Amino acid sequence: MITTNELELVQTCGACPEQYDVFLNDMEVGYLRLRHGYFRAECFGNTVYAAYPKDDGIFEYHERAYYLNKAKEHIVEELNKSSDKMYTKKEVHNLMTQAWIHGQSKPDCHYTVRENWIEQNL
Repeated sequence: MITTNELELVQTCGACPEQYDVFLNDMEVGYLRLRHGYFRAECFGNTVYAAYPKDDGIFEYHERAYYLNKAKEHIVEELNKSSDKMYTKKEVHNLMTQAWIHGQSKPDCHYTVRENWIEQNL
């Protein structure tokens, strides 16, 4: 079972939007974004958590830890729920492309696909 402690958040933008890439063992598995008062967490292009924090494009100091931890919990839940799935680099690229086409990710989102297999139950 994967735990929230195994996820690493890398902030890619500090404000407007505040956003993070989420890594598990050096493999990107998610994306977090707060813009226009809407915060969402994605796991392989699917929104797994959404909330409406008080601020617009950046968390207030007392909100950040709460919402980032909730997002990590939902990403871990999604990863553990589908522990039988494995994705190749091409499959992850296709998942991200489909998510973008269907409006789940904005064009300025980026995903780094690693050379090795992404196995959700590492």
